[in-house]
Amino acid sequence: MLAESRQPKKEGSRVVREGETFEVEKIIVKVVEVAPHFDAFGSPSYMVGIRLIDGAFQSDVFHFWMKKREDPRPHVEKVVHQYLHTHRSILGIKT
Repeated sequence: MLAESRQPKKEGSRVVREGETFEVEKIIVKVVEVAPHFDAFGSPSYMVGIRLIDGAFQSDVFHFWMKKREDPRPHVEKVVHQYLHTHRSILGIKT
């Protein structure tokens, strides 16, 4: 359940931007880095760095790769769900 981005939406193709924020299951996700790269075939892609903010806790920066016009939301959701699973496991919370 990903809440809407706090940045204004653009119609058509979308590019993730540094400073953009998302909310997934009450976890705030802030994009802190967007580095453009080209794959071996010359197709543009991005290495995206995100920081999770869970109350007073701020994570280290997580990175993922995405294609130029790909929606970042599925990547963000995956990282948050992995974080929540690990966090709950460490605290011994059953899901």
